[in-house]
Amino acid sequence: MTRAFRALPLILFFSCSAPDVTAPLEDDHVRGPADAKVTLIEYGDYQCPPCSNTAVAIERLLKEHPRDLRFVYRHFPTRRHRNAVPAAKAAEAAERQGKFWEMHAKLFANQQQWYGASTPQEVFVQYARELQLDESQFREALKSSDFERRIRDSKDSGQSSGVRGAPAFFLNGDRIMRTPLTYEDLQRHVVGALAQPRGEKR
Repeated sequence: MTRAFRALPLILFFSCSAPDVTAPLEDDHVRGPADAKVTLIEYGDYQCPPCSNTAVAIERLLKEHPRDLRFVYRHFPTRRHRNAVPAAKAAEAAERQGKFWEMHAKLFANQQQWYGASTPQEVFVQYARELQLDESQFREALKSSDFERRIRDSKDSGQSSGVRGAPAFFLNGDRIMRTPLTYEDLQRHVVGALAQPRGEKR
């Protein structure tokens, strides 16, 4: 007697690893000591007004906790901000000359100067002059597509971690679900994390 065998469906399992939101990656932009107790990661958009507000708060917190706070910035340009990618490229172009954080600060502090500009690159070149960067090198970097993949990969990493808009924050690996928009909001989260024993989740 011949037995009939029913074909079973083939089930495939795929494993994908989410980007690290507990510590900096190799090509991240980082401020603060490597052994800091608290790591704050931001996915930000240079054309986003709330991101500009939180940049001031983060700068203050870094000065208040120089030994205990490490800050990581990752690009997350949103579609509704047409100048967000050019601004991110300006920051990366400045990084080539060792002044990412200086350009980062200028972009946020002067956001209204280039927010609606049709050619924001000329404003960014002026910032490069003020930072005493090599202007020719900076202009060439702005024209190149070298940074586009890095910016895209940064945004993809945020989306893989559940980020849908900017700013978005992770504190010692935990997502801050209600986005902090003021110094007081961020301070409360940072101080709370500092009060926890190392390795313990909030």
